[in-house]
Amino acid sequence: VSGSSDKTSKLWDTRKKDAVMTFRDSQADISSVDFMAGANAFISGSEDGVTRLYDLRTYKTMASYIADTAVTSLGFSKTGRYFFAGYDDEVARVWSTLDTGETQDTSCQQLSGHSNRVSCLGVEPEEGKALCTGDWGTGQSAKLVIWST
Repeated sequence: VSGSSDKTSKLWDTRKKDAVMTFRDSQADISSVDFMAGANAFISGSEDGVTRLYDLRTYKTMASYIADTAVTSLGFSKTGRYFFAGYDDEVARVWSTLDTGETQDTSCQQLSGHSNRVSCLGVEPEEGKALCTGDWGTGQSAKLVIWST
């Protein structure tokens, strides 16, 4: 799966080297995407603060998660029950994939600890018990934060 500045996300067939589906419901550039491990779903996050959860069996949007600032990075929890998102407002958020429809950021957990935009994140791959977020700080102001999940 890929995201683009043309406001689309694409699902690719790597054998044919061609897109098999293009998702066009974003209103802004797509800045991050991630697959849900072991499931037929992925998320895409965009510069308008909207993250969409897609079902790859139906090629439809299952849910939208809305924040007031640009999405910079995304990652699923090991179980897929949650996903993590980094944002321009120096905050990472924890969203539930069980929430459907449109969900505002008042209903998610917010992880504050950065003094610059959260530019990257990663979930510990073996057990999924830790999340690491990094920001765009420079020199001594750059920060990585490890969160217990």
